[in-house]
Amino acid sequence: GKATVAFGPIGMLASRDMARLAAFSVLVPSGTVLATTGMGQIDVTGGALEAHMVVEDGYRNVRDDVPSLSAGGAITGVSEQRIASAGEPGPGFVAARLGDLVDTMRVAVVPNATLAVVEHGLFGNWGLSVISLDGLERRRLLTTLAQVHMPAWNSAGSEIAYYEGINGHDGNARLFIMTSDGERRPVLPVMPAFLRTAFMPRFSPDGQWIYFTGDMPEILDSTYHWTSMQTWRVRRDGTGPERLLPLADNQCSPAWEADPSPDARLLALTCAGTVSLHDLTTDALTSLVAGEMPRFSPVGDAIVYINIQPGLVSPIYIVRSDGTGARQLTPAGRLYDRFAGYSWSPDGQWIITRGQSRLELIRVATGEIMPLPYSAEMWQAAFKP
Repeated sequence: GKATVAFGPIGMLASRDMARLAAFSVLVPSGTVLATTGMGQIDVTGGALEAHMVVEDGYRNVRDDVPSLSAGGAITGVSEQRIASAGEPGPGFVAARLGDLVDTMRVAVVPNATLAVVEHGLFGNWGLSVISLDGLERRRLLTTLAQVHMPAWNSAGSEIAYYEGINGHDGNARLFIMTSDGERRPVLPVMPAFLRTAFMPRFSPDGQWIYFTGDMPEILDSTYHWTSMQTWRVRRDGTGPERLLPLADNQCSPAWEADPSPDARLLALTCAGTVSLHDLTTDALTSLVAGEMPRFSPVGDAIVYINIQPGLVSPIYIVRSDGTGARQLTPAGRLYDRFAGYSWSPDGQWIITRGQSRLELIRVATGEIMPLPYSAEMWQAAFKP
């Protein structure tokens, strides 16, 4: 009968520069041709990889035939002991061949990094966790029935700012700080009368301020409208909340989704549907491009953003911080929403966000997308500095 090669991962991967591995679409039951593999189906994660192979005939009898192994892409080779070695981060594969039969394991080699992620499962609980980018190490910091959103690290990697609750006119969103040891405290234990909700926090580079979006009751009527969204900041200890752009009401409503530059001089924000820069020294406001949800790169030379389209989704774009060189990073048919979360890797080479079904790692230079297999119940990932 016709033979089948079944091919799957166990054990260890030798990986250069401590890169790690996440495996795609591992087992092909028919074992016939490469084109029949389940592209996009991501099943197995491993910090290391060993090829374990079984050869069966058409009656499922195990045979002694030994397939040959080959590798490509980010997988630089397979040893005689069937240990796969990885090079630079990127997609790769290991193929088992027996005559005309081929079975392929597609893998992604990912950088060695740590994430803060929001988790939301089938049973309704929300959580905040710290995980390794390969998914092998995971520590839950918080489990709650309240919605959890938008984690953001301080520059020291010792604290995570986030918000709990629902933003908007009828919302109850509040800011919190979580330490890496799991200690949680509210930023504003008592909400000021001039703020209805507080959400989308970002630490200042020195960690002493938290920038956030605040909902202001005095400019709300009975119908919720976006002009209530304004940019605020508060000291880390909860004192001194102040509204920014106080003179820009007519030209910048809403003014929200703020992110400070690494040198603390500028604030990127969404200003009435445009990506804009607020100079914190001069109060000058400069519009760059149409778009929303701006996020500075680690060195401040570029900004990632989206440009919401009908359906409240958008491809991902990048522009230089001087407003030049705007380009679309992801394909037109690959769409992301405002609450997907957008975070740069510490080296500025990758952006992580939430795709349609799981987290995705996107290479800034090329737009190459690598889904992360373990992340179906994870949202709004943030790279630890």
